[in-house]
Amino acid sequence: MYAKCSDLESALAVFNRLPRWRAISCSLLIGGFVDAGEEYIALELFRKMVEKDVELDEVSYISILEACSNIAALGHGRQIHALLIELGLEFDVRVGNAIIDVYVNCQRLLEADTLFHRLPVKDIVTWTTLASGYAYNGFNKEAMQIFDDMEHYGVTPNSITLVLILRACSSVSALEQGRRIHARIVECGTELDDFAGSSLIDMYGKCGSPDDAIIMFERLPKTTAIAWSALIAGTADNEEGSKAFLLFEQMQRENVIPDRALFVCILKACSDPTHLDYGRFIHCHVAESGLGTDIFLANALIDMYVKCESLEDACTLSKTLPEQDLVTWSLLIGGHVQQGFALEALQFFDKMCNEGVEPDGTSFVCALKACSSIAALQQGRRIHGQAIEKGYELDPFVSSTLIDMYAKCGSLEDAQRDFERLPKPNIVDWGALMSGYAQIGNYSLVLQYFKAMQSRGIEPDEISFLSLLAACSRAGLLDAGCAHFKEMRDNHGSVPSLKHYNSLVDIFGHTGCLEEVEDLLETIPFGNNLVGWTSLLTSCRRYFDPSTGRRSFDRFIVMDRTNATGYVLMENIYSQMGMWDDANEIEELRKYANGWKKPGKAFIEIGNQVHNFAVGDKSHKESSAIYAKLEGLNLQLQEEGYVPRVDLVMDSTSEDDKVDALCGHCEKLAIAFGLISTVPGTTLRVSKNLRMCADCHNATRLISKLERREIIVVDAYCTHHFGNGICSCTEHL
Repeated sequence: MYAKCSDLESALAVFNRLPRWRAISCSLLIGGFVDAGEEYIALELFRKMVEKDVELDEVSYISILEACSNIAALGHGRQIHALLIELGLEFDVRVGNAIIDVYVNCQRLLEADTLFHRLPVKDIVTWTTLASGYAYNGFNKEAMQIFDDMEHYGVTPNSITLVLILRACSSVSALEQGRRIHARIVECGTELDDFAGSSLIDMYGKCGSPDDAIIMFERLPKTTAIAWSALIAGTADNEEGSKAFLLFEQMQRENVIPDRALFVCILKACSDPTHLDYGRFIHCHVAESGLGTDIFLANALIDMYVKCESLEDACTLSKTLPEQDLVTWSLLIGGHVQQGFALEALQFFDKMCNEGVEPDGTSFVCALKACSSIAALQQGRRIHGQAIEKGYELDPFVSSTLIDMYAKCGSLEDAQRDFERLPKPNIVDWGALMSGYAQIGNYSLVLQYFKAMQSRGIEPDEISFLSLLAACSRAGLLDAGCAHFKEMRDNHGSVPSLKHYNSLVDIFGHTGCLEEVEDLLETIPFGNNLVGWTSLLTSCRRYFDPSTGRRSFDRFIVMDRTNATGYVLMENIYSQMGMWDDANEIEELRKYANGWKKPGKAFIEIGNQVHNFAVGDKSHKESSAIYAKLEGLNLQLQEEGYVPRVDLVMDSTSEDDKVDALCGHCEKLAIAFGLISTVPGTTLRVSKNLRMCADCHNATRLISKLERREIIVVDAYCTHHFGNGICSCTEHL
């Protein structure tokens, strides 16, 4: 009585006065504590009962297994499972179901599946428990297989099982399987229930069939906030933001009060820069609803602002929160990395750690990507140390990001070392290492790892082939590149993506086959290929071909007339040919189209601090010494045969002013600062957000010889290793 009335203190007092503990009293007491959410007390009571050799019944064991499941107590669950095997109770269907539930909630699906197949008798609960484990842990194909197996064995699923499998269909966009489940739900007579109906709307929306979702929605006798959430989420998933906004307004007219889940769905529809104003409108609604400080909703708002490229709004909102959780920090760190603010991302990461919030795999990945983007090797090593300390070094996402970080910081030795320490590298780890060697044009090593990966039974994916093609491009290997493209298509059954075709464009362009590149771009099955035509323009500059360049430029501006890249490349082609009138015409076109050049930025890490430079930057405290160093270097470079590429400067200024402008390029400023801030012989690592110009490349090559330094420059195209007057990129500019 006391246990059922939740008076557990009295129940325990009565229990302790009993002269003998019987199975029924033990069962009631354990069940009472479990129902009250006091699982740890229930486990302690169970331990005492076992020590006193109390003969417990199946109900007691089911209750204590429920306690293990509720708190994911895997160790206790395994011990109880072992005890049940000794007692011969493992194969009791209700006990077996309870054990499977423990393994499912502890994410030990292999153990759950093993016991499932050992049970001689299975009921609908057995099937549903395993299906829920697969569905909730992202093993959607396995969950759908459960449905097929049930049909095969003549087991009739109930509505709960069907809805679980329906959610799995939603996750993998399995529309036809979803329709089969829909038919079975109709047979069960639960199609118009709020739970099943909303799940069907969700499935059709996520499977790219919004019309079916609307039909299902309109059939419901009553449209609740859950049903509206499913419909709006499906509309957002199909990138129909405007329709989602109309649905939200219609819902309000019908006096349906949005809940937390519904706000999250409509915010997802706002997650595009073109919908920022509507996102702010929803933010006001959230505040008016009294949910403004709800951390889950606040994070959804921050995510929306990040995806709308409004970091200022995201940061402002985060400062108003009573506390920021790990998700908040990860969103801020990741958002700043994505939008090119790596230094700020690292500052957020450090602030998060200083405030006592433990980083997880996601935040480590974001911080390491920040280091990659600015070649901050020492910062990367520091964060690597933290990942080791927190036990994340072998996390599959962290491990591949570490390899990628070291490679992009120009330290392939570190990347190689980390790769070799992995007990079982996955396809992403192999891809990260191959990509690193591809960036410096080391085709032989990329091919070696490609073959080694296959020898271990790992089938190459599209990233693997992209690395091979990139290495062929950097090394100028036309025949090998074509062979790998054919191999991917014919031997591995992979359909080449736009990135693969553009890699082929790059290979042909690098070897001077400009006519073939133009033909390829005209025939590949992708429209609006801005990257491909930009690649051809770059090759036209390299091979002094203004005619093909102009045709490429004309195609470029049809696709994006405000993108300054095409104008700059075409100007360069004309100016290096001495065609100044044509170059000036392109410059006027650029200004008329409002095509503003993306400002160049360069980063260099000295000690534990990252310094950044803009073009012509004089804000650095060592600015005078930097420019003095560059002046001295210019004189030495000219003695080595260096001729400034004044043709790359389009301003109508004197020759001397053009030389000064070249001297102020951001990567030169970073290199000069590195030279005056480090001891002779120190390797310099510089990162640039754009591609190096031909003048900076030639100058850096000669500086590496004069200063006897290895200089690594990671630009938007590849990793340049300069040493003794030679660059690893084979002058591929």
